[in-house]
This record gives sequence, C-alpha cells and structure tokens, in this order.
Amino acid sequence: MTSSIPPTNLVQIDLTDLYVRWLQGADSFACFVRKTNFVSLKHYRDFVLRPVSHHQSRLYKYLRPYLEQLEPDNLVLLDIPAVEGMRLGFLIQNRLRLKPILTFVSPLHASGLVGGDRYVTALIGYGQLLNPVDPHGFVFILDSQRYKSAVSQRLLRLKFNNQYELSADDLPSVEMLRALEYRRVTLYHMGETKEDVAAYLLYLQKNTISVEEYEIKPM
Repeated sequence: MTSSIPPTNLVQIDLTDLYVRWLQGADSFACFVRKTNFVSLKHYRDFVLRPVSHHQSRLYKYLRPYLEQLEPDNLVLLDIPAVEGMRLGFLIQNRLRLKPILTFVSPLHASGLVGGDRYVTALIGYGQLLNPVDPHGFVFILDSQRYKSAVSQRLLRLKFNNQYELSADDLPSVEMLRALEYRRVTLYHMGETKEDVAAYLLYLQKNTISVEEYEIKPM
C-alpha cells in the first residue's frame, strides 16, 4: 500500500512561525516586513493548501544574471505580481543568499480585491521552504497588483476593497539608504510603473540617489 501525505489546511499553519521565516535575515530592513498579511489570516476562511513549485521560474532565470552580480551599494526593487514575487523570493534566498523583503501591507480577505487563495498558498508554501540565511544583499518585493487604476462600483459592491498604495513608511528613506551606504536603487517592474513607486524614485533622484529602471517583458 502506498502512503500519501495528508493535506494541510490553513487553520493548521503556525502563522507566527510563518512570519518569522519571512522576517529572518531582514536585518536593518525588518521594519518593512509588515505583520498585516499574517495577522489577517487568522480570520481568513479555511481551505486546503496546495503544494507550491520548487522549480526555477522563468522570472528567476531572467533576473538571475543581474542579481548574481548585485553590488553592495545597489538596492533592488521588484514590482511584480505577488505570487510570482513570493516564488522568486524563495528562490533568491535559498539559491543566491539574497533576502526578499516583502512589502505586502494589505489585510487579506477571501473576497478581497488584493490577494486570494493562490496568494495565501504562496505566502505559506514558500515561507515554509525558506532556509535561514545570512544575506549578502536585499531585494524588496512589491505586489504590482496592490491597486487597480480604476475599479467599477459593481466590483466594489461585490468585493472587499483591500487595495493599498505604498506610503513613505513602506520603503527606505534617503537617510536610511545613506546610513546603510546604498548609492543606487534599481527597479524592475512588469507593466507601467505605478504612481506610488514612481513618486518614490523621483524622491530618491531629487536627493542624489542614483536610480535605474527596467521593464520586465512578458515571458
């Protein structure tokens, strides 16, 4: 008789441990790994979690040559869909010793405009796969689906509006970057640059932090 691994439900997950796994290694950037996603999961409806992929993603293969050569004075921002971002975060931590800093600040809701079951599955599945790391670099991962440019009133009546924009408290200040000896910030993004992160890059440029920006083409 063959044995099978019993399915895991959301209610079985130690959310405090999950948060600690994503937080471990964040060092000076620990303040940007918010508890909001993890705390809100206490009130999320229960469901069976599916296994996540351990394999390299196309996005990882695309970015690996750049991330492997990341210099100590260069901070990277990735503005990409959250599920892809969490998979990438697992890969760069375990394979490249780069610490992903999740800047996800939305309360999760089963009917929310941001998140959903795939998002929750990725947050848990990839968090559980993270190996402890002593990082030699940091990559901020933003959710490019954190807000929509326009939402119909009908959709707002059907969904819980947990959209958000990144504020000045969600990304490192110029003073912090200088104190940590960062001179450059590089943004990789999918689709158009969102207004909140565009404003952040402009703020950096006005304060003599070098900024580079690259669009990731559809893969």
